[in-house]
Amino acid sequence: MTYMNNKEVMKNQKLDIRNHIKDHLLDITREELEELDQNYGCPIQGLHQRLFNEDYYIIGYYKAEQWLGDQTFTAINLIKEYEKSNFGKVTTDVSCSEKVVNMAAYILGEEILHTEFSDEIESRMKAS
Repeated sequence: MTYMNNKEVMKNQKLDIRNHIKDHLLDITREELEELDQNYGCPIQGLHQRLFNEDYYIIGYYKAEQWLGDQTFTAINLIKEYEKSNFGKVTTDVSCSEKVVNMAAYILGEEILHTEFSDEIESRMKAS
C-alpha cells in the first residue's frame, strides 16, 4: 500500500532511506537473502526487518529533528495513516522526534523495498 502518493513529499528522506538500502544490498550475499527468505517467508520482508526494525534508523533527538526538517507533520500524518490502517489505532509516540523518524523510516523503507528493489532482490536470489 502506498502511503505517500506525492513523489515530492519527504523527497530528501526517501533518498536517504534509498541510499541506506543500497548500501546494505551491496554487502548482502545470496545466502543471506536465502536465510531471510527462510526466516521471514520473503527476502524483502526479512531485509526490511533487518534494516528498519532490529535497530534504530536514527538515534538522538537533534539528528532526528535534522532528518525530519520541515517534514515533521508530514511524517506524523504518514504514521497515523499507516498505523490506523494496519492496527486500528496510532501507537507511536508522535511527540518524540526519534520515534517519529524511526517509524517513518520503517514505513517508507517497506514501500521503497517493495517498489524499487524487489526485482533486484529476486534476481540476486536466482543468481548462482
